[in-house]
Amino acid sequence: MQTNRLGSWLVIALLCTTTLQTRGEETLQVAEVQRDGPVDFEKEILPVLRRSCLACHSSTKSENDLNLETPQTILKGGSEGPAVVAGKSSESLIFLTAAHLEESFMPPEDNEVDARNLNPQELGLLKLWIDQGAKGEVLGTAAAPDWQPLPARINPIYAVAITPAGDFLAAGRANQIFMHHVPGKSLLGRLTDPGMLTSGTYDKPGVAHFDLVQSLAFSPDGQWLASGGYRTAKLWKRHDGVRKAELPRSDGQLTALARSSDGNRLAVAEDDGKIKLIDLATGTVTHTLAGHQGGVHDVSFSSDASRLVSGGADSTWRLWNTSDGQQASSTSTSKPVTAVTFTASDSQIVTAEEDNVIRTWPVEITEGNPAKPLKELTGHTARITGLSVMPGAPTQIVSASQDATVRRWDVNGGNIIRQFAHGGPVTAVAVRGDGKRIASVSDNGTSKLWDADNGQQVAELDYTTSIKHKLSQETLAAEVGKRRVDNAKKDVEAANKRKKLEEDNAKKAEETVKKSEETLKAKTEAAKKPEEEKLAAEKTLKEEEPKVPTAEAAQAKADDEVKSAAEGLKKAQTEAANATDDDAKASTQQAVQESEAKHKAAQEVKKKADETLKKAQESLKKAQENLKNKTNAAQKPLDERKAAIRAVEAAKRSVIRAGELIKEAADVIPGYETAQKATEETYQQLQAVQQAAQKELQEAAAQRRPVSSVAFSPDGSLLATAGDDHQIQTWSGETGASISTITNTAPVIDLEFAATDAGLIVAGSDKSLLVLDEKPTWKWMRTIGAHDQPGQLVDRVTALHFSPDSKMLATGGGEPSRSGELKIWNVENGSLIRQMEDCHSDAVLGLAFSPDASHIASCASDRYMKVFDLSTGKFVRSFEGHTHHVLGVSWRADGRVLATCGADKAVKVWDFQTGELIKTIQGFNKEVTAIEFMGSSDNMMCSSGDNKVSAKNVNGSNVRNYGGPVDFMYSVRSSADGKVIVAGGQDSVVRVWNENGQTMINFEAPQPPTQPIQQVAE
Repeated sequence: MQTNRLGSWLVIALLCTTTLQTRGEETLQVAEVQRDGPVDFEKEILPVLRRSCLACHSSTKSENDLNLETPQTILKGGSEGPAVVAGKSSESLIFLTAAHLEESFMPPEDNEVDARNLNPQELGLLKLWIDQGAKGEVLGTAAAPDWQPLPARINPIYAVAITPAGDFLAAGRANQIFMHHVPGKSLLGRLTDPGMLTSGTYDKPGVAHFDLVQSLAFSPDGQWLASGGYRTAKLWKRHDGVRKAELPRSDGQLTALARSSDGNRLAVAEDDGKIKLIDLATGTVTHTLAGHQGGVHDVSFSSDASRLVSGGADSTWRLWNTSDGQQASSTSTSKPVTAVTFTASDSQIVTAEEDNVIRTWPVEITEGNPAKPLKELTGHTARITGLSVMPGAPTQIVSASQDATVRRWDVNGGNIIRQFAHGGPVTAVAVRGDGKRIASVSDNGTSKLWDADNGQQVAELDYTTSIKHKLSQETLAAEVGKRRVDNAKKDVEAANKRKKLEEDNAKKAEETVKKSEETLKAKTEAAKKPEEEKLAAEKTLKEEEPKVPTAEAAQAKADDEVKSAAEGLKKAQTEAANATDDDAKASTQQAVQESEAKHKAAQEVKKKADETLKKAQESLKKAQENLKNKTNAAQKPLDERKAAIRAVEAAKRSVIRAGELIKEAADVIPGYETAQKATEETYQQLQAVQQAAQKELQEAAAQRRPVSSVAFSPDGSLLATAGDDHQIQTWSGETGASISTITNTAPVIDLEFAATDAGLIVAGSDKSLLVLDEKPTWKWMRTIGAHDQPGQLVDRVTALHFSPDSKMLATGGGEPSRSGELKIWNVENGSLIRQMEDCHSDAVLGLAFSPDASHIASCASDRYMKVFDLSTGKFVRSFEGHTHHVLGVSWRADGRVLATCGADKAVKVWDFQTGELIKTIQGFNKEVTAIEFMGSSDNMMCSSGDNKVSAKNVNGSNVRNYGGPVDFMYSVRSSADGKVIVAGGQDSVVRVWNENGQTMINFEAPQPPTQPIQQVAE
């Protein structure tokens, strides 16, 4: 747990907080903070600002040009001036607005990032820092926290992971990583980073990180596990059968092993008649027991480990004191002894001899009196190969025989309690420590697990499990390959269809051009006569227009002449009236007559001029009206002709564009055809690999190798079997499910477990005696980043994902509200391959390599999902639509579709090629925290904060709800084929379902340990 210690100075938060002079009812309380040292900006003030202020006032987003990341940028201020006046908190804007002493209050109410008001202690520290001069600097070493052990009660599961085969799962509880075997329904242990033990914070193994485990991921090959914590990503590699120790080699050929019940001693029988007692704590031979005159066939400790019984080819069984290695007694038998054991009470010795008879003997033998069998148990018809005591049943034993049976006996009554038909010659038998399970192995290559009470077969141990896993993976790959072939065919069909469509469009466009030209011709012809008539009307009008002015001028002239004649007439009449003599009267009278004639003539001229003007005006008006009518009559044909011209031009452009589209459509077809051919070739290769795996499975099932050794671990959780093929198999002691395969240096003669979790002892035909790690272990290999340095990883690693070839690891994180971080690492050596610059403006919360490893998708708190080209690191496309943090992203197996989930209570499905949103799936009541496509299907696993784990289809339908969760669920993952689903959440229970929604196992939260935690990694 990260803490900020106060060092040499003291913080006193007074019991009575002081309320500053209020400027409103909403003023916040400010604690009076006193100390004898300066306030550390980076360690004390910056975390407060980061939580409540930096979402809007940072280098990434600086509202009002204000950046609050360093004292320097704070003093510089923004568009409203300095945020702080050094030494004067009462004049500092940042303090006044944070304490709600001055509008606008900060952070704003109902802000989008859920930033909260500063509490009294935080306001007091801020005030004191300003009053001390607002000093400090950001060195990036606020990341040198003082770590303390996490309390045992902190156990939320933020991340789970499952191997592609669905056989192992990892769950992060607090800062521990729990490893479980799913088919065996067992806990393997907890991972240990050895650096944690040397840090001084932890003194017991079983701890993986200082901080909470934020993310987990298994590699596609199942060999690597990555875990993410505070500024670190750790890589753990699987190891099977790690050599823990080598015990002294034997002189003769090893024939049998026996471990004492206390786990301290090992008895090793040899074909030269010797038996060696080995102290397992020191690995040294404490005693060599000599007495047999031939090979020793079997050895067995008494329940208190004080005695050892042996039987051999010299037709004797012998009793030995383990404290000094001395022989206590020797008893001859009629035939060579093939197996020996004590009864559970140590009151009798049980032997099996070459005559196929089991005999019981007293342990205590009087000197000088040869021992005689107490009871003879007959029934086996072939060599008895093994004897084992029944724990908790003092008078019962179990025998194995080459007559293909395992029998449970009551030695006192000499009767068979139950018989188990193995189906082949039984070479060895073992009984679990609680007496509930019996295991038998055979020359025919079969191994079986039995319910000791009802005699029913629990399981036939499947030696082909690993091959079946391989076949399952190859089958899945072939299914995906087939889907890609189908997609490629659809692409080619769509491209050809588009080309055909464009060709049809081009043909239609050409037909349209022809029809448009015909229409244009007809419209041109139709417009010809109206246009001619319009031109004729214009000509007539042009001819008529000058006549009116001429007529008007003639009329005006006639008016003047009439006026002049009228005046002359009037003058003549006046002169005539004034004439006094006859001559004058005659003369004036003649003048009057002449004037009257002129006036009359002028009037006649005017009358004709008026008529001429009237006719000219009427003709002009008629010509104008005619032109108007002809113009109107010609306009429609003209418009129709213009429209026809435009239609021809548009049709010709369509022909040109259609040709371009045909070319575009034709150009992509070869690429799609090449891609189709490539996918078909790949699919054929995948089918060939699948068929090879199928053949391998068939051959493995047909060519079973003899199994000669079997043993249960002391706690009964494991079962081990082996034979002469160098292969040691470990299984669940409860279900018989396969756990791991260990390759030995030589054919295996016998097996024994040491004390619980102390190793598996293997006797080889090369006289070797090795102690191997009996469980698969994920050993810490390297740490990327450092919890006390932000250089490689700036903050918590909240997302992890391996590339399809398991060679690259992507890490996602960033400083909340400030930056997103996406980096690609080399798994083998931990080197940085590539960093996606400026990938997101907020912390990355989900990652996923595309199935073909060409791209990587990331999602973040900035509400975006983005895709980058993996080879170049360049941004490809952004997917926008979520209204809150995007918490998870997953690719469909064919790489065509992506799905995202978010804090906006929605799942969104996207088309990768077009970037378009296909579907929004709602119906969740809280955040959808994780998402993953299942196998090669269109179904997606979802976990959500409303206590649900569900499967959705990309079409939006609900496929299935998985029962059991009772609290907020943070993480869900599925095996590669989608048949095993694992999820974890706030209640710390790891829940495992099969594909049909049936609960396989719930791994409950552990109780706080009272003993050292067993590690499964170093």
